[in-house]
Amino acid sequence: IRGMELSPDGKALYVAALRAGGGKGGSSLKLINTADRKVAKEFPLPEAAFDLAMAPDGSRLYVLDQPTSKEVEVVVFD
Repeated sequence: IRGMELSPDGKALYVAALRAGGGKGGSSLKLINTADRKVAKEFPLPEAAFDLAMAPDGSRLYVLDQPTSKEVEVVVFD
C-alpha cells in the first residue's frame, strides 16, 4: 500500500497500491465502499504513485507521483 485516504463523509476509502507482479504492472487506485468493504472501482496509476490527499469538500483526490528523483507530478481525480 502506497497511500490511503478516507472521503469526508466516510463512505469511500481510496487506496493506492502496487498491482500484482511486484510493481511491474504499475500501481492502481482502488475505490472501496466502506459499507460492504468491496472494491467499487479501480483506476490505473503511474508506478511511482505514493501518496494521496483529498480536497476538504471531497471534490478532488490528489495523487503524488515521483517518476524520477528530480520530478514530482500530481494526478488529479475529479
